[in-house]
Amino acid sequence: MLGSAGRSEFFAREAADYLRALAILLGPTPPEGDSVVRLARALRGAAMLAGPASYTRAASQLEHITRLIRDSSLGWAEALPALREAHAELERLAARASVWDEDGDRAAFALANRLRSLVDSAPPPAAPRPTEQSTQSIRTFVAREAAAVAGAAGEAARAVAGASTPPADRLVRITHSMQ
Repeated sequence: MLGSAGRSEFFAREAADYLRALAILLGPTPPEGDSVVRLARALRGAAMLAGPASYTRAASQLEHITRLIRDSSLGWAEALPALREAHAELERLAARASVWDEDGDRAAFALANRLRSLVDSAPPPAAPRPTEQSTQSIRTFVAREAAAVAGAAGEAARAVAGASTPPADRLVRITHSMQ
């Protein structure tokens, strides 16, 4: 098992690798969404396994931002200044993982909070619009259920109107149909 220094060194190497790959976030065009989300998730995972908790929180916020960009809830151009700052700060913090101290924690928590404010500024994702096929399926389901309820209500009306005291088993069957 790795000691604390070994874990820190492992984390520093892993984080540096993921951050090099995540530099595509900073390019002239928006990156392809799923691969960036996977890289951000891998960075968070490396931090969870061997990095400081404060770094993990910042990496988690970066992952959240990449998901928002992928889902078009947050514009890449709008997020780019914060992404550049976050990338540089995460690189700087990962490089000093072997000598992590309270200053590192403060810097990582501050970065996490700044990224969180960007996440909070994003509008909520739009509700998915039903497709024509799903709309037709819903209509079919509602029509079938409405017909079943109408049939049960008709049977209940006939049972009540036809006898002064309808048989209990017939009323139970009608009740189950209506439920």
